Amino acid sequence: CTIRDIPEQEFDDWQNKGFEYVWFMGVWELGPNGLKLSREDYGCIQSYNENLPGWTNDDVIGSPYCIVQYNINPTIGTLDDIKWLREQLHKRGMKLMLDFVPNHSAFEAPELAAHKNYYIWTSNPYQDTSRYASNGIAYGKEYESSSWTDTAQYNYFDLEFRQFQIKKLKFIASIADGVRCDMSHCVLNDVFERCWQNELRALGYNKPSTEFWKDATTAVKAEYPDFIFLAESYHDNEPKLIECGFDYAYDKIPYDKLVYNNVYEFTQQIWARSRDYKSHGCFFTENHDEKRAVAAFETYQKANAAAALLLTLPGMRFFNMYQWEGPRNRVVVQLRRAAPEAPNIECIHFYDKLFEILKLKCMKYGEFTQINVEGSSTIPAWTYSYNNEHILVTVNYCGYRSGGYIKLNDLPNVQSVPFKE
Repeated sequence: CTIRDIPEQEFDDWQNKGFEYVWFMGVWELGPNGLKLSREDYGCIQSYNENLPGWTNDDVIGSPYCIVQYNINPTIGTLDDIKWLREQLHKRGMKLMLDFVPNHSAFEAPELAAHKNYYIWTSNPYQDTSRYASNGIAYGKEYESSSWTDTAQYNYFDLEFRQFQIKKLKFIASIADGVRCDMSHCVLNDVFERCWQNELRALGYNKPSTEFWKDATTAVKAEYPDFIFLAESYHDNEPKLIECGFDYAYDKIPYDKLVYNNVYEFTQQIWARSRDYKSHGCFFTENHDEKRAVAAFETYQKANAAAALLLTLPGMRFFNMYQWEGPRNRVVVQLRRAAPEAPNIECIHFYDKLFEILKLKCMKYGEFTQINVEGSSTIPAWTYSYNNEHILVTVNYCGYRSGGYIKLNDLPNVQSVPFKE
């Protein structure tokens, strides 16, 4: 399938659900080396066997995070097709978000041969073959991860390279309305230095005086002021990225608390976040790196309860592909499809109601207030108020009957108050 094969009713469905941005993962050019590794890597094969029994090589399309260059992947379309895609979204009041993978490239990237200084490298690759390819270029990695052996590690202490990356971001901003930046925290100065300090010292680099992201978001927004930046980030680096100009950053800790049934700590996490910080959070119950929500939370009832909490928080509310149908089967990023399964009717009914609630002006522009539920540690609660609209969110996130008391300060001065469930 190509970009223009997306049916009209798909766009209309996204519009009816109230989506504001649609992120298209994997539009950029990939290479044969990444595809070969995706078909041969033992860990990948294990994942395919688990998630798509009976898969074939034709199902393996390569990792969208192993980018050769920021040209449109010819197997799905052209630059004109991306412009068409954006037009389809715009005429329905939605916007286009694309990928930027800042930390690394495919080994076929043209800059690897032309600008070796853009990469972390060593003259002795055999000292650690888990860290370096045979040509001496370091594999991409995060400080706390093992190497991603299909990718080559960029050097963010090289100032010429930083300008090269900013140019890429300006190109993306010229054809899209937002960018989702993969593993954004990896290129923060302190994080990057901690991961690559020995190599940087050997190559003669010192820590730059500015953060790449601050320079990049400032430069891009000077030309495209409405363009938004979304950071995938972990390990408590989110505040720094927001300070550097990101509009939104993944906030995974509340999700983790609910996955592990710690609703009390979930509630405390929400209390601990300032009003401004919550407005920059990106909250979700699933994404491409996690299990499907119904699988992660074990039952569809619990997954729906988690969605009622996480997806009514202020900030960005992130929905993964078809999660509203309650699937259990994950789409592995290197594969073109997931194992087929029937939609869960109960999930569809739940999300139909949730989408209608989230479209209310109160949920878009209203004042968020977290409230205490007296007598219960398993019922988080908050309200939204906007003009005459008032929303109360309460969820009993446990497997038994529970109750408590709340005080509402925004009720109208009448004897009876109508509630719509």
